[in-house]
Amino acid sequence: MLGKLRTIGSLSCVCRSARSDRPQACCILRIRIRAIEKTKDFGIYERIDFDSAVVSRMGDGGEFSELRSSYFASVDGKSFDAEDAQLNLTDGIPRFYIMRLEKKGRKFSKITRHVRCTQCLGSLAGKDWLMAVAPPSEGDRPSLENLAAFRIPGNCFIKLDVGTWHAGPYFDADFVDFYNLELSDTNVVDHFTFDLAKNCNLRFEIV
Repeated sequence: MLGKLRTIGSLSCVCRSARSDRPQACCILRIRIRAIEKTKDFGIYERIDFDSAVVSRMGDGGEFSELRSSYFASVDGKSFDAEDAQLNLTDGIPRFYIMRLEKKGRKFSKITRHVRCTQCLGSLAGKDWLMAVAPPSEGDRPSLENLAAFRIPGNCFIKLDVGTWHAGPYFDADFVDFYNLELSDTNVVDHFTFDLAKNCNLRFEIV
């Protein structure tokens, strides 16, 4: 069963529940992300807090970065409506596949966006994972002031709106399998990456 969906800014999620008669909280937690800045004089990385706010549960205020609703299982046969994931996959052939990622850790120095389609991601086997996101921007660089990181449980999937900057998935396990919905050529012609280390002397660690 799929649960109801609510979009906040550019990131949205749907929870899966084994029972259709019981609400299922989508406990996506906003967590801390730390910037590690390279000094010009010594080339040493100094650790500084980039986002000191910790939102432990949905329900707190915010625009882009807060996911603040619980999601309820829908009855089998429910008609499509605004509470379902609103996808944009019209600019090519949709591709739905399982990808295996290994030993990703929690550090990143690059962030990517896709401007031709939405993207849906979720983990298999109930494994939690991490994702950093920033809202779409008109230029070719993300707004670091709006960068946020989330811990996403293994019982839901997220949808990234067109143009959403994202780094991840990241995780502590040896490997995690993810189901991924995008276009067949997304990774070939629609994979725009901004190098944070090269352009900003920054890399990040999700803590």
